[in-house]
Amino acid sequence: MLELTDRILIHAPAKAVLAALVHVFSSTENYRAWNHDHISCEWKKGKDFKAGSVMHAGEYLHGKIHKMTFTITKSSFPDGFEYKGGFYENTDSWIRVSQMQTA
Repeated sequence: MLELTDRILIHAPAKAVLAALVHVFSSTENYRAWNHDHISCEWKKGKDFKAGSVMHAGEYLHGKIHKMTFTITKSSFPDGFEYKGGFYENTDSWIRVSQMQTA
């Protein structure tokens, strides 16, 4: 299985970053407004990037619709959060682990 890892440092107050992310992922309408390739997003369990929350999302990648699932594995604001995700039509095809931290 292929595993990709990334990390990003955002130079903004943690509260502002979390508020922006919560807004974008609070509805399909907001998710689609963020990027024209996005189709839908829905919290299936929990919400707002709390540990254990699960979100399904759909978007166009290279002209095809892909459905993904993201699980928040760790949430420790203001330090950040971690998630793992993959395509839920074939969850063995791709895993991504990410960390977000604010400065």
